Amino acid sequence: GNLAVVQKLRFLVDRERAVTSDGRYMFPEQAGQEGKLDLDSAEWDDIHVVTGALKFFFRELPQPLVPALLLPDFRDALELSEPEQCLSKIQKLIDSLPRPNHDTLKYILEHLCRVIAHSDKNRMTAHNLGIVFGPTLFRPEQEASDMAAHVFYPGQLVQLMLNNFASLFT
Repeated sequence: GNLAVVQKLRFLVDRERAVTSDGRYMFPEQAGQEGKLDLDSAEWDDIHVVTGALKFFFRELPQPLVPALLLPDFRDALELSEPEQCLSKIQKLIDSLPRPNHDTLKYILEHLCRVIAHSDKNRMTAHNLGIVFGPTLFRPEQEASDMAAHVFYPGQLVQLMLNNFASLFT
């Protein structure tokens, strides 16, 4: 299933050389490479191809990892003035996800936390990874004309989840 693909891609990305690669998720994926990616092939040593395939995988899921119907609830949580209330509501929303979605979200965010641990070398901060992964993991059902709905809130959500990973996924 989805988690198996993500696990294999994460394994390829988590190799030490890859974790410290500069700008690893900032480069766009090479057109056509993702569909041909043989995860068992040794020829895929270019970390940017692998990270591009990981982004492509989430973007091309028939249904987004976080169901679109939950996006308004996540956005409402972000707008709460008390940080404790915000985190509590987001944790409840995460816990309400179908188990495969929950586990995959946890797995990818755990990986991104490892990437952040090397941000001094790779420039991948929680903010940057929020920009890259927010619109992919929190994708509206249809293309949003509202830039805040499509990029800003999803990016903030991923950033918040990365910065609070340990408390959200206990």
